[in-house]
Amino acid sequence: MTDQKNKKFGIEDAIAAMRDHQPDPATIEAARDRVWMNLRGTAPMPEIQSAAGINGCADIEALLPAYRTKELSPARQLILEDHLRECVECRSAYHGGGKVVPMTWKRDDSGDFAGWDVRRMAFAAVALFVIGVSSFFSYQFFFAPLPGNRAVVQAATGSLYLVNAHGDVQLQPGRELQEGDVVRTAAGSRAVLRMFDGSVVEMNERAEFSIAARRNATTINLHRGNIIVQAAKQRGGNLFVVAPDCKVAVTGTVFAVNTGMKGSRVSVVEGEVHVAYSGEEDVLNAGEQVVTSETLGTTSVESEFDWSANREQHLALLAEFSKLQRKLENIPGPALRYDSAVLPITPANTVVYASIPNLGEQLNEAHRIFQDQLRDSPVLQDWWTKTGMAAQQPRFEEMISKVHTFSRYLGDEVVFMVQTRGGDNGVGALAVAKVTKPGLRDYLQAELANAPISAEQKGKIRIIGEKDFSATGYVQGDLLIFAGEDLVAIATDPTALNSLLNARHTASGFSGGSFGRAIAASYQEGAGLLFAADLQTVLLREATDGNDPRKAAQLATSGFSDVRHLVVKRRETTPGQFDNRAALTFAQQRRGIASWLAAPTPIGALEFVSQDATIVGAAAVKSPERMVDDLMAMMLAAGKSPEQEMAEFREKASFDLRNDLAASIGSDFAFALDGPVLPTPSWKFAVEVNDAQKLQNTIHLIVNRINQEAAAAGRPGVTLTREEVDGRVFYSAAHAGGPQLMTVHYTYAHGYLVAAPSRAMVLRALQVRDSGNTFSRSSKFLALLPKDPHTNVSGLVYQDLQSVAAPLAQNLPAAEAQSLQVIAANARPSVLVVYGDDDRIELATASRFFGFDVNTAALSQLLQQTVGTLAKQNP
Repeated sequence: MTDQKNKKFGIEDAIAAMRDHQPDPATIEAARDRVWMNLRGTAPMPEIQSAAGINGCADIEALLPAYRTKELSPARQLILEDHLRECVECRSAYHGGGKVVPMTWKRDDSGDFAGWDVRRMAFAAVALFVIGVSSFFSYQFFFAPLPGNRAVVQAATGSLYLVNAHGDVQLQPGRELQEGDVVRTAAGSRAVLRMFDGSVVEMNERAEFSIAARRNATTINLHRGNIIVQAAKQRGGNLFVVAPDCKVAVTGTVFAVNTGMKGSRVSVVEGEVHVAYSGEEDVLNAGEQVVTSETLGTTSVESEFDWSANREQHLALLAEFSKLQRKLENIPGPALRYDSAVLPITPANTVVYASIPNLGEQLNEAHRIFQDQLRDSPVLQDWWTKTGMAAQQPRFEEMISKVHTFSRYLGDEVVFMVQTRGGDNGVGALAVAKVTKPGLRDYLQAELANAPISAEQKGKIRIIGEKDFSATGYVQGDLLIFAGEDLVAIATDPTALNSLLNARHTASGFSGGSFGRAIAASYQEGAGLLFAADLQTVLLREATDGNDPRKAAQLATSGFSDVRHLVVKRRETTPGQFDNRAALTFAQQRRGIASWLAAPTPIGALEFVSQDATIVGAAAVKSPERMVDDLMAMMLAAGKSPEQEMAEFREKASFDLRNDLAASIGSDFAFALDGPVLPTPSWKFAVEVNDAQKLQNTIHLIVNRINQEAAAAGRPGVTLTREEVDGRVFYSAAHAGGPQLMTVHYTYAHGYLVAAPSRAMVLRALQVRDSGNTFSRSSKFLALLPKDPHTNVSGLVYQDLQSVAAPLAQNLPAAEAQSLQVIAANARPSVLVVYGDDDRIELATASRFFGFDVNTAALSQLLQQTVGTLAKQNP
């Protein structure tokens, strides 16, 4: 093959030779004659072709005979053909259709400025000016960078670099960053930057980002790593954090973004955060978290802030909220309601009914308590100021005052209801309350007149009376406020409001239906907070939506097509004593997946849990073999072959899911955190066993399969050992090279498999059962159970995280330990139980918030965080 370099020189030499070659005179003369013949045509030209030009249709008509005989020169032939395409008369003459009507051709001057009058030119100039000015200001507002710096380095521990094409420059505190500057922290380094809008960004190690600012938005472009943002209140715009796979939007809050190879994780401490990713958008509030990838797991929110220099401040604020919650809990609640003025007039097509007591007085008292604590707490004052709420204090107090005043016109409850509509499957929502004080309509009209909104916005709010309403007289989406003598209703759907008003005069039949009777029964027991949903109607609409027969078949096979109603109620029976229940009812005896929860029964696995347990979860289920059968039925309903699916699983896993695993285990189990939580959590797990030998053989098969896949991937496997001590056989399974937390010891005893992180803890579990000092006999646990006729439960969740505060505090700095003690002091133990009756599943608890509050959440997250830290330090 010729070398590329030699090839290049060969081409250049050839070009030079062609350029230097001069043809002889005879060759030039012959070429000239050939060109002339091509220009004039080889045939003799008719006389008409010598004319000076073609001036109209008459000249075109004269050329037609020569065109037909192909005697025209190529140039004139092109002119004639072009004219025939545009001129109907000449084309008709060519085809023999008639005589050409002569036309006078004149050059069109409409495209020249010379033909324009002054007005047209002035209009064009104004238009160009407006477009130019609009474009300039649009660019300045949306696209042009703002002048000035973007951020300043407040502090740096370790190394913080400015990254550019000419090399990295180490930054010191006080250094200003400009538009687009990329900053990065080194390994083991952290930094704090204050942005020009007052927001503060903390950078963990190996984090990298840049900042861009426009008049309507400021954007932190996070390339990698973990940052915490304390967003200042934005004026007329948003603060965005843009990671490779998501976009976070806020106006003033505290949140963390952690982005890496597997995806991004967003966690929120204060305020509201909007996260857009993969075509979806999630709205997060304090204590919530979202991940953008299925391969990226969630963690505790606290752990995402563990590295923060302001961690102590976050714990102190949490402690203040804990004290505030305890004070708010002492506010006496409204009296229970044993009937309702709204239920009898509820429209028949209502599918959601939610009733809350009139909380106007309680809200006013809560505001007073908050203001008292705000005045006495520097921590709350600092938070109140930094969040921008201090500047909104007058408006906030005015809002509380207006709500309190409005509530005095109303009866003892406010009902929110959702109605279905026919045809488009739409819904309409209403808020309804009884009126007990005259003058409500005048009050609302005066408030609307003085409201600081535009006339257009006021025009979309309609306050109407008894004789003013007609469902056809209002636009969908307008806010309709019906203020009658004994009723007030707020809606955006005229049809929904009309159905309510009609039900006042003509009985709708709702109260006599099964859904209405279920709600009436809740009132008869005494209602506090009440939520009810007609799931039978909702699920039926969902199953028939799209005409997918497999969707309806799967719902029917699961057993949830029999669901009728969901009723959730919360009552304060005596001051400080609560009864919270959620009941899911079925039209017939539960079947399919809906029947997996067993009927209330003694749970033998709890006999291995002591009375000192901190966290306990236990349940009884129906036969695991029947559960596998239900799954196979679901596969069949989805159009799959259950036999083929199970065969593929058996080939891949090396055991039979139904006959090897499900057939060998029983129907109750328990998990508990029972003993010291540090340095290794004292967890234990017990599950009923029908065939210990078969189960152990299946475990061997599972371990062998895991080790085969690990060896193929070059990863450590699992070591399974067997040892007999004092006549009892103990097993242990450990992940090679893994931490102690990943080691499991277990044995078979009394018809159960009992597992724990050490053999000593397994023996302790057996001793607990033999001593009778079991969790189910704990006086503390029994005192927390809700009062009802059930002797046993189908499942339960128990927590007493207050007891873990002392060991956790030993691993925290003094200030954080003090905050933890405040949180623990306000925490309470709780238990949530579940009953699986024939045609209903009911959850019940005597705790205030179904067993969960800010103190429980904080303690659980601190526990996870501390255990994780110790696990890294002591692998």
